[in-house]
Formats: sequence, C-alpha cells, structure tokens
Amino acid sequence: RGTRAHIAHIQYQTGAYQMRPIINLLPLLLRRRWGGKVVVTFHDLRVPYLFPGAGPVREWANRLLARTAHAVVATNPEDAARLRQWGLRQVEIIPIGANIPCNPPPGFDRERWRAERGIGPGTTLLAYFGFLNSSKGLDNLLRALAILRADSKRDFRLLMVGGGLGSSDPTNRHTAAQLDRLAAELGVQDCLLWTGYLPSQQVSAALLSSDVAVLPFADGASFRRGSLLAVLEHGLPLVTTRPRRSPTRGPQLVDGQNAMLVPAGDVRALAQAIEQVASDPELRARLARGSRQLAQHFDWHNIATMHLSLYRLQTKQA
Repeated sequence: RGTRAHIAHIQYQTGAYQMRPIINLLPLLLRRRWGGKVVVTFHDLRVPYLFPGAGPVREWANRLLARTAHAVVATNPEDAARLRQWGLRQVEIIPIGANIPCNPPPGFDRERWRAERGIGPGTTLLAYFGFLNSSKGLDNLLRALAILRADSKRDFRLLMVGGGLGSSDPTNRHTAAQLDRLAAELGVQDCLLWTGYLPSQQVSAALLSSDVAVLPFADGASFRRGSLLAVLEHGLPLVTTRPRRSPTRGPQLVDGQNAMLVPAGDVRALAQAIEQVASDPELRARLARGSRQLAQHFDWHNIATMHLSLYRLQTKQA
C-alpha cells in the first residue's frame, strides 16, 4: 500500500524462507487486503517443512501459493510442465540469468593469476563453482579427480570457486564435512584449491583462469542453476551431467557442442569426459564457442523485457 505498487512479485525458493510455509499464504492475504496483482516465480518446487509426517500436505502448500497468485513464472521447462499438471493455466517461462557477469577486475592477466597460485602452464585447472550441498555431486567429482590422478599423465588441479555453504539447505554444513573426509580418504587434498568467498569480479577472474568447468549435478543439469549459467557466461568448456528431461524447444545442452554430458553418478564416465576435454584443444574450443552462444539465451536485458511484458499484461487485466 505504501509504495502504491500495482504488482507484488514473490521470488520463491523454499529454502530462502527457512523452509517455513508462511510465505505460501501471502498471495491469499494480499488478495484480501490489497488491490494489486501477485506474481510468483518458482525458482524450485521443493516443498516447505510443516510438521513431522506432513507428507502430501507439504506439496499442497506450494499448490496454494501457485493457485492464489494471478500469474506464475517457472525458470525452466521442467518446472513449467509440473506447474501445469497442477491445473494452472497461466504459466510463463522466464529464465534466470548468470549470477556472476563476465567482468574481471581491471588489469586482469590470466597467466599472472595462475602463476601467483602456483598453477603452471602444464596444469589443467578444473573449476567447480557454487555452494556446497548434496545435490551438486561433489563427492563424484572428488572420486573422478582421484581416478585422473591415478590414470592420467596430465597434472590436474581442482579450483573450488566460492565453495560457501549457502543458506538454502540445512544439511550443507554436514555435506562440507563429508567432502573434507572424502578428499583425505582419496588422497586428493593437495589437488584442491579453495578460494573461499570472493567478490563478483574476483569470481569472474577465477573462472576465466580455469581450463574446464565441471558441474556434476546429482539431479542432472538444469538452467535453474545460476552456477551453470555463470560458467556459460564466461565461455568455459563444460563437463556436466545429463538433464533429467531435455526441453523440446528453446535453449538446450547438446553433448559435444556446448557441453560434455555424462550420466549422473557415473564417476568413470565423468573422469573420461574430463580427460577427453583436457586432451583435445579443438573440442575445448568448440565447447567454449557453444557456451558463449548458449549464454545469449539468458541475457538479463531479455529477462527484464519478458518481466515487463508480463507486468503490463497483468495491469491490463486489472
């Protein structure tokens, strides 16, 4: 009321609200006490925590959020299909963009950046970017690194860019402790470089200094992942896991063209794909070109334009 806004837009990710369902009631409350329109973007469809044994009621909370909004936005085709299964008629697909722009600090020099961290020209620097949680497949990445160290003639190092715990999953701290133990068991601790938290420009420099990005998502690659979009934005050759569902239209990950795709959980295939990309300069160049081309679909200017069109449509229907 105070802003005299015509639209309230809820950016919904379950974990961002501490897994609590109060936010799910907001469109219903706004409909009763405010005259504007409510738009909800579902950044994921994870269900909130209600009480022990809540079961199907937890999904009902998300359905309530969706059905009491005037318009619903999904960030990817998979989530849009599921929302439509709930009986929603107006579901828009508006992607998210890269959470880190390709914008290194002034004076950035790739070779100097690597040399300052003891990364020689003969080292293949793999980059993982994102928070540490159980859906990222980091345990498989460490196991693949151990295979590469044992079988490959190449010197591989793994750069953990950012690598914070995040706040969307309460099990993240436990996951981080497990990864520390696993790295020690596999004997790959000395292959890991942890940057810790970095400002945006420093993250960009770290990504641009890497040779190959590896994002082995346990649940398959998805364009809802800001870390994946940041890798594409930086034009990095990418090794990742096959999406659970490939969209029939729009931007897609294509094996060998803009990414090397491996089955989720297949450590041996992951190691082989990394070795293949590291040993083939032409493949790396093709994947890098494909990354940059795919990133154009997630341009923030286009995303803003799509939101404005949706807002205008809602205000016309008022």
